[in-house]
Amino acid sequence: MRAQAFKAALWLFSLSLTPQIYAVTTSYYPASSPLNSSTLNNATDSPTSSGNLDILATGNEFFRKETAKTNPGLLRNLTVNGQHPPFMYLGCADSRVSEGTIFNAKPGTLLVQRNIANQFLSLDDDVQGVFSYAVAELGVAHIIVMGHYGCGAVGAAIQTPPPTPVDGPRTAVRRFVAPIREIYYASNRTEIVKLRQRNERLQHVDFPAFDEPGYRALVEANIEVNVRRIAESSLIRNLYSTRGHDLFIHGFVYDISDGRVYNLGVSVGPPGVEVPSVPFPLVSVSAIWLFSLSITGRVYAVTTPYHPESPPFQFSPLGGAGGSSSGLGMLAVGNEIFRTEIAITDPGLLTNLTVNGQRQLISRFHILPIDSTRWHLDPQFLYLGCSDSRVSAGTIFNAKPGTLFVQRNIANQFLNLDDDVQAVFSYAVDELGVSHIIVMGHYGCGGVAAAIATPPSPPIEGPDTAIQNWISSIREIYNTSNRTEIVQLRQKNAHLQHVDPPPFNDPGYRALIEENVVTGVRRIAESSLIRNLYSTREHDLFIHGFVYDISNGRVYNLGVSVGPPGVQIPVVPFPRVPAVHH
Repeated sequence: MRAQAFKAALWLFSLSLTPQIYAVTTSYYPASSPLNSSTLNNATDSPTSSGNLDILATGNEFFRKETAKTNPGLLRNLTVNGQHPPFMYLGCADSRVSEGTIFNAKPGTLLVQRNIANQFLSLDDDVQGVFSYAVAELGVAHIIVMGHYGCGAVGAAIQTPPPTPVDGPRTAVRRFVAPIREIYYASNRTEIVKLRQRNERLQHVDFPAFDEPGYRALVEANIEVNVRRIAESSLIRNLYSTRGHDLFIHGFVYDISDGRVYNLGVSVGPPGVEVPSVPFPLVSVSAIWLFSLSITGRVYAVTTPYHPESPPFQFSPLGGAGGSSSGLGMLAVGNEIFRTEIAITDPGLLTNLTVNGQRQLISRFHILPIDSTRWHLDPQFLYLGCSDSRVSAGTIFNAKPGTLFVQRNIANQFLNLDDDVQAVFSYAVDELGVSHIIVMGHYGCGGVAAAIATPPSPPIEGPDTAIQNWISSIREIYNTSNRTEIVQLRQKNAHLQHVDPPPFNDPGYRALIEENVVTGVRRIAESSLIRNLYSTREHDLFIHGFVYDISNGRVYNLGVSVGPPGVQIPVVPFPRVPAVHH
């Protein structure tokens, strides 16, 4: 028997990319540290308030009790049998659009990728890795691209761009807005053309009003474009050509003002296979909505959906009137439950979030919507979590819409060269002014397990390439860590010709999951975004490392919280990682 809790020993690792040493119990201090770190022994004894982290702790307790009461075997089954989600969900990072909450979805339902304006970009390793895993490894039956009215990035594509140059992480935001601006300028859809013509006469174009028809049309057009991008990707073309399994791609839009999900009628599927019916109301159509993109020269018609030359897929009719909904019904029922419950428990919430936005404030950068006359309603938390279907932040924390701004990817990683995560973080910190960044990993993480296992034999092609590229930084931690449990696992595996993914309770596997979270906290704290914030002291921001146990639904604190220099770190109201006995 051995106790390897935080109180028993320091867990140290050195990374080849830096000569610095990280100590969990005394928290990481780079040279000339611009931040303040909590220590293992005093974090929970701090007299400082929890900084509203208790909202999440209370929500997690509610989630655990409700799950134990309504579905007592669910978490255990997902732990023992792994995840088999029927849906891959691509959505916006916006705090008002939490997929687990909107669909009232149980853990294990939706594998998730969230980024700015729900975009599928071919050069984005983040989204490519998640989609490759969802399609090639998990065999999801449906891909859902869901945008939302009031999307900040779509509005930013319409308004006058900020002055150039824009330095640092904010450049990533602009790069994510650029593809939507291309749609805006190239579209032939009537509402967008009218808006564009009206704006051409203005020296400065402001952020559009929520109900502006051209703005809403551009939100829908962006969804449609991304359905097309996914359908035309090599990942889906290869799947459809080999007929590995039936997979359908759908375009939905969420109305943040009433909580309802709408179907855009652009579902696609494999050739010769009837597209299932989509049990969501169709967006009302008063005319044919057409847009052509200069990058393809093709024309897309919403009412007679997009057909490239020799399409490798089957389109649904406009109403989605195909065969059985093949599981989509559970999402439709879930959305109705969400709307009914939110109308009873918090009837003004959706209206407030629509009228007042996530947060409206005077911004130095003018990247996204600004209106200082509006009431402030801001998400306090930026959440970086794993795409795993068993780990939905909105569900785990029982969080209302507007609580968590979210970035999810494989194994909850913050990488400097990833525009996806950099754009989300820049917007959350600079524009929304979040108070807390939460990096949360989870035991049983497939991305971490893959970093331990023997990689595929070369040549690595297709979906494996994106996955292996994405987990390479975790493999580096595994190969260089000095933490006892990881060293022992590495030594044991060194004698094997082929290393399989480790079992759920392997101490080295669990330790690597925790070290990956700790590394994420360090990378964020050392980023130019956070260093600049701490040097200017515009607002206090704290960074925390949590780990979620999928077997019991509990969130644990790793005791590595950091904050600005001279500011006491708030109490973290989650239990510490327990001792490991084996």
